[in-house]
Amino acid sequence: MIGFPLGLLYSNAGEWLIHRYVLHGLGRNKRSVWSFHWHDHHMGPNQEANWCVTQPWFDYLMGTREPYAGTSRESHDRARHATRKVA
Repeated sequence: MIGFPLGLLYSNAGEWLIHRYVLHGLGRNKRSVWSFHWHDHHMGPNQEANWCVTQPWFDYLMGTREPYAGTSRESHDRARHATRKVA
């Protein structure tokens, strides 16, 4: 009987650790295999897109994938943000 709540606790703790340390820690580096999560989801303009946590394949399947990292839109947004910081 106690196994089910312990299983939920274990799986949620594991997801939190992976999300925090792998996707947010390693994902900040654009050369990392995990960078799609940070740069497309957290840094992308549409927060309603790119919800996959570990791999983007489900976003492709559901039609919610919107590439942002490495696109001309990202370059434009970065240039715009840089001018805001200077001004």
